[in-house]
Amino acid sequence: MSGVPNLKIFTLLIDCGADLSIENNDQESALFAYTQWPWPNLEPVFKYCVESGICNSKGTHLFHAQSNRNISVLAVAASNGAAEAVQFLVTYGADHTAYDCGGMFPLYMAVHMQRINVVEVLLNHSHETVNKKCRDIELTSIFQAVCRNNAILVKMLLGCGADLSFEYNGVTIFGVAIQHQANRALKVLLEHAKRNKLEVVTDYKENTSPIQFALLADDVEMFEIVLESEIEEVC
Repeated sequence: MSGVPNLKIFTLLIDCGADLSIENNDQESALFAYTQWPWPNLEPVFKYCVESGICNSKGTHLFHAQSNRNISVLAVAASNGAAEAVQFLVTYGADHTAYDCGGMFPLYMAVHMQRINVVEVLLNHSHETVNKKCRDIELTSIFQAVCRNNAILVKMLLGCGADLSFEYNGVTIFGVAIQHQANRALKVLLEHAKRNKLEVVTDYKENTSPIQFALLADDVEMFEIVLESEIEEVC
C-alpha cells in the first residue's frame, strides 16, 4: 500500500477493505513508508488513522507503535525532515522521548541529521528532551549540534535551556568545539557564556582555559576566536 504517493489509490484500497494495521517482518506498518510522501498526500492518511483509531496486533495505535528495532513513525518522520508529519504526530500524542535501537530519540536524531525545521517543531512542542542523553554514548543534542558546527541549532538549543556543564572524556562543550574546529558553534557558545557570566573551562581534568586548549590544539583559527572573545570581555 505504500509505494508511489497516490492518495486516490490509497483511498480506493481502504474503501475495498485494505488493512493498514498489517505489519511486515520488522513489525513496521505501511505508515513507516508513507512518511516519505509529500505532506499534502500524507495528511489525509494520518487523519484517517486518527478517525479510525487503527491499532497494530498488540493493540497499540499506529502512531505510538515501535518496530522490532524500536523505531517509531515519529522517528522516521524526524530523520526524513518531515516537519508537518512530526507536528501532526506529536499533537496526537506520539512519544517524542522514546529511544530507538541506536539509543537515539527524535530530537537527538533531528539534530544529528541537521533537520532544523523538525528541531523547531519538537522544541516548540516541548523542552523535555533538550538535556536528555543518547542512551549509548550519554551525550545530549547540543553535543551533536556543536560537532556539526551548526550555529543555528546551537542557538535554538541554548534558547531552550541546553545544559553546557556535561563533559565528554573530561572535555567540556567548549573543548569539543575547539577539537572539532567548529568555529561558528564556538562563537555562539562563547557569546552565550559571556552574556550569562558562565565560567568557561575546556578540560575539567586539567582546568584548562579555552585559549590554552586552542594553543595545545595548534589551531590558529580557534585561537583567534577565543582571543577575540577574551579581548571583548576585558574591554
